[in-house]
Amino acid sequence: MSEPSMVKNMRKELELKNDISNDGNELRRYHGTTVKCRLGRTVQRGKAQDTDDTCRLCTESTCSLCRIIETGFMTNKCRLERYQRYGKGIYTSQCSSKASEYVRYNASVRETGGFLACLSAVCLSDEISFSSSGKNTYKVMLICKVLAGRPYKTTGKDKHRRQAPKGYHSVQGIPGEDLNYDELVVYDDDAIIPDYIILYTSSG
Repeated sequence: MSEPSMVKNMRKELELKNDISNDGNELRRYHGTTVKCRLGRTVQRGKAQDTDDTCRLCTESTCSLCRIIETGFMTNKCRLERYQRYGKGIYTSQCSSKASEYVRYNASVRETGGFLACLSAVCLSDEISFSSSGKNTYKVMLICKVLAGRPYKTTGKDKHRRQAPKGYHSVQGIPGEDLNYDELVVYDDDAIIPDYIILYTSSG
């Protein structure tokens, strides 16, 4: 008990226990996902046209963004891709550029389906930006509240994982080896909720 390192570790353990008991170790993290509609866009600055349509979520079943806002996150809807290091879970990051890599925006210039309008003039532009292929370079990303609880920290990978290790509530990927930016993965639908929407454009 007189070893400084042991005392320091015990203090860290106590601080983490206090965090978990007080607020579940709640963190804010970025999440990028697939967008199939033109959420947040209007054509004219400060004006929302066709209000009945623009103030509703789209009905496209494969628009992950609208479905997350509508029903919350659902782990049974998560796809298992080759780049997911920690199995089938809900991935977030404290690095926005990391999360942006997972945004898939598939609404083209010809689409006129319903979308949720952002009525703040700050979010709107006079023109919608499109790439040479006709794809809208405008993107949407979520800031989420995540209950990390006791995170299992690792620099390795486990692509077959379906839940956090015993005694832990989440998995935290630490940069190193082949991971450049952190990742926080939860496997419980109730451990994460969407909090804010970020509207931005990409040159891609």
